[in-house]
Amino acid sequence: MKSIHTLRKNIRSKRNSLNPTDIKTFSQSINQRLIHNSLFRNSQKIAIYFPVNNEVDTKYIIRAAWGQKKKIYLPVLVSNNQLRFAPYHPSSLLIKNRFGIPEPAIQARQLLAADSLDLVIAPLVAFDANCARIGMGGGFYDRTFSFLQCNCQWKKPKLIAVAFELQRVTSIIAQEWDLPMHTIISDQTIYKKF
Repeated sequence: MKSIHTLRKNIRSKRNSLNPTDIKTFSQSINQRLIHNSLFRNSQKIAIYFPVNNEVDTKYIIRAAWGQKKKIYLPVLVSNNQLRFAPYHPSSLLIKNRFGIPEPAIQARQLLAADSLDLVIAPLVAFDANCARIGMGGGFYDRTFSFLQCNCQWKKPKLIAVAFELQRVTSIIAQEWDLPMHTIISDQTIYKKF
C-alpha cells in the first residue's frame, strides 16, 4: 500500500494533468448531479469551497444556490486550526488566507459554527467507493466536523465531497480521526455512505 504522502502526490499529479476543457466539462457534470441531489435541495445553509489546484469548479453550484435563495458560506481558518464559516454574497470582499485561498473579509463574530450548517460541500485529493476521503493533509475538515463522529445524535450538517472520477482509488485505510463523507459526487456517478 502506498503511503498517504505518495498517494496524494500521485492523485494531485493526475488532477493537474487535466486540461481546462476537461475541468469545465467534468465540473459541470458534477455540479448538475449535486444541485439535483436531495441533500442540496433540502438544505438552506450550505458551506462550499473555492477551487484551487484544479479542484472541481464550484461556481455554478454557488450561483444555483443563490438562485434558490439558499445561504452560502465559505470556510475561514481560525486560530485553533479549525474552520468557521463566513456568509458569502456576490458583493463579498475576499482576502487570501495563508494558503492563498480566498475567504470573506468579515469580523469573527459574524462567523458561523460548523453545527449550524445544513450541508458542507468539501474538496478532496482522493476517495474510495465507501466515501472515505483523503484531504490536503491539514486535517481542517476532520477537526472541524469531529463532533459528527462523537455523537450519533447529530443529524447535520451532511457532508458531500466533489471530485473527478480519476481521483478515486481502490481503498483508503482510514485513521480514527478521518471523517467519512455521507456522499461523494464525481463526474461519473454518486457514491453514498448511508
